Amino acid sequence: GRPTGLNSPVRVFSPIMTISATHRLENGDRISRDDFERLCAEQQIRQAELIDGVVRMNAAAVRFHQHGKPHALMMVWLGTYAARHPGTELADNTSVRLDAASEPQPDILMFRTDSQKCRVADDGFLEGTPDLVVEIAASSVSYDAHEKRRLYERCGVPEYILWRTEDRAIDWFVLSNGRYEILVPEEDSDSDQLLRSRNFPGLILDRPAMVTGNIPTVLSRLHSS
Repeated sequence: GRPTGLNSPVRVFSPIMTISATHRLENGDRISRDDFERLCAEQQIRQAELIDGVVRMNAAAVRFHQHGKPHALMMVWLGTYAARHPGTELADNTSVRLDAASEPQPDILMFRTDSQKCRVADDGFLEGTPDLVVEIAASSVSYDAHEKRRLYERCGVPEYILWRTEDRAIDWFVLSNGRYEILVPEEDSDSDQLLRSRNFPGLILDRPAMVTGNIPTVLSRLHSS
């Protein structure tokens, strides 16, 4: 069922800032999506997101075990799947225009071209709702587990995987009647931690193997699907 303690609060919006020609983009700025994209381009900012109209500046320093390696393992798993399934698009650290006030930059996203819910706009940005989003976070206190999870839920992202590396846990959320629920393991699997995507046929995750970095087992499970 739905995890406790993560219920969506009522969103309260503050006025959008008036941006001067010399304004430097800062964490916490409340600006329009157009101004966000313009300032990021002008100031060559690559690690920033707009979440419900509020700028989130991401730290440039990335630790190996907490983020770098888990991110790479997820890319190997999903990249292997995408290579075997034509019409599946995979992207790393790519901004996506989810709605008029939000442009997150998920660690990883994937979408099916036949779903027509996500597309590449004429200016090169992604628009719409990916079929799967993955975030690598330190723990359950990360804003990936709260603000961004609520954003993805509200915008209708069908599946959201959150790897809480310091907790050594992977949560796979699936959208059901507009709300996220935890994906439960297959009843007939020989592992109580074997998870199967509802939107990507054959996408299987051996959760214990992924958490421990056992990528040969992860890929073996994937190939056997």
